[in-house]
Amino acid sequence: MSRNTADIGRALELLREGLGPFVEREVERLRLPRNQIEDFIRSKSPRDVRDKLRKTPIREWEVYVLLNLMQERWPEVFGTTLGRMERWFVGETQEWRNKWAHQQMRMATDADVDRALDTTVRLLRAVKAETQAAEVARLWESRKAANAPMKGTLRSSSGAGPRSSVPAHRPPSRSAPVSQADEIRRYAIENYVTPWRESGNETLAIRAGDVEREMALRQATPNVCSALEGRKFQDQANLVLVSREGPRRSTTTTYYYRQI
Repeated sequence: MSRNTADIGRALELLREGLGPFVEREVERLRLPRNQIEDFIRSKSPRDVRDKLRKTPIREWEVYVLLNLMQERWPEVFGTTLGRMERWFVGETQEWRNKWAHQQMRMATDADVDRALDTTVRLLRAVKAETQAAEVARLWESRKAANAPMKGTLRSSSGAGPRSSVPAHRPPSRSAPVSQADEIRRYAIENYVTPWRESGNETLAIRAGDVEREMALRQATPNVCSALEGRKFQDQANLVLVSREGPRRSTTTTYYYRQI
């Protein structure tokens, strides 16, 4: 097993330890009806998984189940405590967990893993799981120390470890580089998709030129359009592209989506 795979596995264990009590507490605080929990459990397969969930306290569920429950019941339960950025952390962590489960971490770079650990720390701190957050932060620091002789010491903008507070739009850092397309998708989810879901409107409209202007991008219209019409964005945001209005890949191009 590679170090990247092992480190993500350990971070996911700590995430489960910290997230489980929070999820259980929020479900009980909001008195989520048992039939809604049962509907969620029935969506899981095979049968032995459903039976195990029924017999196990929520705090002891596997991390992927906890994350799925948070996503599915965000508006009425978890969104009453956490914000839009924390919802993005949940979605990003789901992606890393799925890659880890399907043994795809061998293709991840050190910077990819550093970002995954950073996001895990942020999510744990958001749910007040400080003990587990500190453990993941120490794991992140040990990776930096081990890599320092080969890469040189990189000083992050947050000091000694992952930041505890996050701006509305997190730009890529030297320790966690991401593509412009990733940033566009992230921005659209945080600033368009999440508010739209909270509004209750049936259709979401995103104009390419608005995204380009708000993100202060230069001559990036083709990239913005490519990101907004791509399958990856639709999958991440749980949307389906219904139609496109205006010229192809123009600042006036508007994309219309609905929820899957």
